[in-house]
Amino acid sequence: MIRYLRAFAGVGLVLVLGAMLLATIYFTLLDLQWVAFLAGVLFAAVSAIASQTSRAQWLVLRRTRQLQRIKELLAEESQRLKHAGQALKHANERFQFINDALPVMIVFADREERCRYHNHAFAKWSRYGGQINGELLRDVVGSEFYNELKSKLAGVFAGAETRYEVRLEQPYGGMANCAVTLLPFPPAVQDPEGFYALIADAANVAPQALHPRDELMRALKEDQFILFTQAIQSLAPAPDLQLVEVLLRLKEEEQYMIPPGSFFPVAERYNLMPEIDRWVVRNLIRWAGEKQRSDPAWRMPVYCVNLAGASLSDPEFALYVKRELQTHKFPGEHLCFEIAEPDVVNQHAAVRAYITVMQPLGCRFALDNFGSTQASFAPLKGLKLNFLKIDGVIIQNLLTGPDDLSRVREIVAISRRMGMRTVAEFVESDATVVKLRETGVDYAQGFGISRPGPIA
Repeated sequence: MIRYLRAFAGVGLVLVLGAMLLATIYFTLLDLQWVAFLAGVLFAAVSAIASQTSRAQWLVLRRTRQLQRIKELLAEESQRLKHAGQALKHANERFQFINDALPVMIVFADREERCRYHNHAFAKWSRYGGQINGELLRDVVGSEFYNELKSKLAGVFAGAETRYEVRLEQPYGGMANCAVTLLPFPPAVQDPEGFYALIADAANVAPQALHPRDELMRALKEDQFILFTQAIQSLAPAPDLQLVEVLLRLKEEEQYMIPPGSFFPVAERYNLMPEIDRWVVRNLIRWAGEKQRSDPAWRMPVYCVNLAGASLSDPEFALYVKRELQTHKFPGEHLCFEIAEPDVVNQHAAVRAYITVMQPLGCRFALDNFGSTQASFAPLKGLKLNFLKIDGVIIQNLLTGPDDLSRVREIVAISRRMGMRTVAEFVESDATVVKLRETGVDYAQGFGISRPGPIA
């Protein structure tokens, strides 16, 4: 609004000065001094208006481009929503198909013991003459089955999974032994909102396997994990640090060719990541100590260890790592903790507290997956980091995308000003290595450099 008032004021000033010039010419009989003075003032006013007009045109052009970009982004978002809606529709169709075909009876009841979900097999077995959802479980399944189930619910609503067998009348007639599994939902919480009941013919139920959480706990207790490492290559002519990243595998992953890291979602769901991170730190320190004692000439690299967000928010984790370092006299400068960019954004205070405890011991820190979300340096304010790992999403397009190449150059320049060395992730070719050297990246990591293998 003020900008428009200034423009109108400039036009009005020109008109006034023009009128004064004409009046001066008329009343002073063309006095040259007055005419020259007012002509100069008029010229200055016209120049000012021209400048304001040019700026207004530039602003209009800029706003037009911004609006066009917003329209493009809205169109892209609309297309993504359309695809997401189609994917959701197909997923629901697949779920409904499985839901109708599954022979196991499934029903979900809330804490008020009202049915909120059931599949076709359960509806067929119950023979309930009406709408099942919203009805009391007692009315749907009958008193005999309900009384047996009711005796188990106290434990289920306390978060405990329960399995038992019961004889039930079958839809085709006769009685059969059925295996009943009661699963609290959500899992691993003290106050679940309800439970799933899975009812199957006991003769067709496989021997009971361990719960995924129990399997991971057993793997931790029995040392069923394996430490792997992946070399990180320095791109400098005379490197002063040798870096390797520490990775984790389950023995059964190696035995049965299961994709690596398949246990991480289970560990995150049941809040076992702090225990797994403790296992990694403990066993890495002990392995390196034994290696050093058996081979005094061995030059220990800097081990880069990924930390989970749950470990960062656990105040006991930092104290545990500190005790391990001090107990085994492990040099902290050979330990670098990698912290994912989303954890730095979402748990900034916890990250800063952990760095404050560990850095005096010599430990180094790296920001992992930089650029995977926002590629902003703002969240790094107040954090003393040694390395910044550029996410593979950017690196993989380095040879074909000029925008990504410019982003890498900018990231390298800003990182150096902040005292951080850069590491490129997902490097898969020699051509990418050459381009990374040109941009000034300090280290490269990926299958094009080295494949992970057992720690050695």
